[in-house]
Amino acid sequence: MKNIIGLLLCGFLCVGGGALWASDDVYDKCPAKVLDIGTVEGIFLGAECGDQCYAYLKLDNGDEFTLIYNDDEEDSQQLFSKEGRRVSISYNIWQYWLEGAGECMQNYVLVKGRLVEPSASKPESKQKAEGSQSATSGGSIADIMGGQR
Repeated sequence: MKNIIGLLLCGFLCVGGGALWASDDVYDKCPAKVLDIGTVEGIFLGAECGDQCYAYLKLDNGDEFTLIYNDDEEDSQQLFSKEGRRVSISYNIWQYWLEGAGECMQNYVLVKGRLVEPSASKPESKQKAEGSQSATSGGSIADIMGGQR
């Protein structure tokens, strides 16, 4: 978690290319903060790393979910080492001003996660109950993300 916060702070200072000198009006409209927290469960589809690492999940309702993670953390390496695994992910939605792009950004950032046991080992009634629970504390993923990756 400390690494993710450090990564975001570096993004504010380094990538922002002058974010410290942006007008106060910009920060009033887009203050750096956590907007929401939530948990999703789905199938890990893959990941890519460049300046930041992104993991892609397919949720039970068919929506795709993208989040930022730190590839240096052991938890991330275990979660995102093999495509097709079922995972449960807790995340924060971070908001910040990105000066270089001139826009207010919002990203889903991994807080923690775990591998989920294969469905075949669970009783059918438990599978049905869990299959209907793919929402965040702030609304459905489709509402928040607009169904896009």
